[in-house]
Amino acid sequence: MGFDLITKFSKQMLFKNPVVALILGQDGTDYAIPKISPSTGRLEVDTVSSGLPAGAATEATLAAIDAGVPAALGQGTMAASMPVVIASDQAPTAVKVDQTTPGTTNAVAVTTLPALEQTTPAHYNVALTLAATEYSQALPANCRAFRFQCRTAFDVRYAFVTGKVATPVEPYFTLKSGVICIEKDVKLAAATLYLASATAAVVVEIEAWA
Repeated sequence: MGFDLITKFSKQMLFKNPVVALILGQDGTDYAIPKISPSTGRLEVDTVSSGLPAGAATEATLAAIDAGVPAALGQGTMAASMPVVIASDQAPTAVKVDQTTPGTTNAVAVTTLPALEQTTPAHYNVALTLAATEYSQALPANCRAFRFQCRTAFDVRYAFVTGKVATPVEPYFTLKSGVICIEKDVKLAAATLYLASATAAVVVEIEAWA
């Protein structure tokens, strides 16, 4: 913004006595009051209204930013680092890990997952001698897969908690005649299968893997 000096004084007068002059902006609104210091001979300006736009950085805001920058460079703890926020529309970023020796290079820890193979089979034939009577079969510890069926063409009720299948009490499940129930990719630390049928002399065949 250009300025027009309204009042002019000789150089001698300005240095001998502090003189106040009014400087107006081109639009006649923004103004400042300058003066020349008799001790330093420098022009000093007291701004009545700031010429900075709203939201502009000031010495105070810049100091606050500097205070948030870690003094030490390089890798640090979370408390000693500046927060970083990823944009919501950030494109996928490729990550390359140079993992020469597990657990050492780049400090990437490798955890060995437990084996998922089923190595030990077990077979059970559970006789449902009486109709509407609960019978049970415990599955092997850490059972990872099992299947069961009715040997003859009858429906069988089953549940994994007692008291549901003799006189039917929900929730329970019905294995329909001619259907095999197969469960895979499980890890049952301990489980018991409770069985009952509306027909007497029924046999349920169970195969389990641990």
